[in-house]
Amino acid sequence: MIVLNGMVGLSLLLGGLRYHEQTYNLQGANAFLAVIVPLTMLGLVMPSYTNSSPGPTFSPHQSIFLIVMSLGLYGVFLAIQNLRHRNYFVAPRRQGTRNAALLHDHQPSPGGSVWFHTLLLLAYLLPLVILSEHVAPPIDYTLRLWNAPHALGGVLVAALVLASESLGAVRAALANQLQRSVNILLGSVLASISLTIPAVLAIGFLPIRRSCSVSTRWIPSSWS
Repeated sequence: MIVLNGMVGLSLLLGGLRYHEQTYNLQGANAFLAVIVPLTMLGLVMPSYTNSSPGPTFSPHQSIFLIVMSLGLYGVFLAIQNLRHRNYFVAPRRQGTRNAALLHDHQPSPGGSVWFHTLLLLAYLLPLVILSEHVAPPIDYTLRLWNAPHALGGVLVAALVLASESLGAVRAALANQLQRSVNILLGSVLASISLTIPAVLAIGFLPIRRSCSVSTRWIPSSWS
């Protein structure tokens, strides 16, 4: 919600204030939303309406189904984005705009292979994840001290993790590259939903050790 309602709107607003009119490929945005919407319904809404397990949770079979569906839809989307329909995610050329056409034709492509950029991305995100882990305890302490809602801590940590992508999207919009801004933000939402939910569900299948009054045994944790 921070990205879809906040950062997308901010990028559109700032880009519109500077350039008054910007273009992006609507087919690419529709492709993102066509995968985001069903994954959001399955992962965030459906658990509240299932009765196969107590509370807003999934049963083990439902969790396995959601893991397979999330990874499968994300894999299909990556194939569409990088192979079959790459033109959906490229900024359209505007008729009569010579500078936009020159920018599209002569924009330098980043060097290095896909694996090289993947390693750079992981190296860039790792400090953010570690920083968020260290920032969470003082944030929780401050919230308890001020009697603030506990959910505010999650919002602040999420904003910290999303800071790099959000700043990159805003800079792209201010540079009249709205297509790049949309790709960054919607891609972040899709990756968060389609990869985080399977990871959390998979962790729920791992055995954890609990101490019982009678004996100590290995039991599976609950599925979220």
